[in-house]
Formats: sequence, structure tokens, C-alpha cells
Amino acid sequence: MGKKRIEKAKMSLSEALLKAFRHNSTPLRWINEKTNRYYCISWQKDLLGDWVVMHAWGGIETRRGGIKYQLCTSINQVNDIINQLHTRRAKHGYILK
Repeated sequence: MGKKRIEKAKMSLSEALLKAFRHNSTPLRWINEKTNRYYCISWQKDLLGDWVVMHAWGGIETRRGGIKYQLCTSINQVNDIINQLHTRRAKHGYILK
């Protein structure tokens, strides 16, 4: 196995995603098939240069759900939010799709 492959394997999920989507993100979506629920997150810079993280959640077959926006001052803070969210969603049976 080459050094680059080993380095990529050591990278966390959010580090790889943030490296790929530095300025505007492709939304990440977690699905819980047992409860038919989803959780979605995306992030981008606003006009002032701050990072804004959008959280959306709800039922797959219903119109219920919610949205919240979270202001971040750095990409590292966004990375921390994604790591925490991924851990929390996994504990509740959600799978990243």
C-alpha cells in the first residue's frame, strides 16, 4: 500500500469532505430507514466571509421537519460540527448516504 493511500485512510470522514468541498458544499444526508427520518447538512461562506452551516431534518414521507442555521467563524469549527453530528446520527441509527 502506498503512502498516499495510507494517509487517505487516516483522514476522517469530515476532513475528506471538507477537503473536497472547500467553499460550497454538496449536502450530506443521513437516513434512518427504520424510522423513515432524514438529517441533512450543508455549509457555505456568507457575504461577510463567515461560514454558515444549514441543518435540515424531518420525515421522509411526511412534511414535518425543521431547519436551523449555525454561524461559524472558521472551517475548523464547521469540521467539528460535522464530526459531532456524524457521531450523534450514527448512535441513533442513521446512515450517511
